[in-house]
Amino acid sequence: MPLYSPDYNPIEFLWRKTKKQATYNKYFKEFAAVVISADKALVYFAAHPEMVLELLRLYCKESAFELKQVA
Repeated sequence: MPLYSPDYNPIEFLWRKTKKQATYNKYFKEFAAVVISADKALVYFAAHPEMVLELLRLYCKESAFELKQVA
């Protein structure tokens, strides 16, 4: 496996969703606006952990891993 392999890294699923929500097909006049938009997207995911869990399920399904809930 290569040193960096985004297909095997579960955080990439969250980053993809974050970029789509925060920056996809948007024009930002200033860099600060990009940062604010990304922060809002991350706050949204922090408030909706079920969406993050669903992204991890998607990763596990594509990678043939089993996601188990701990007590």
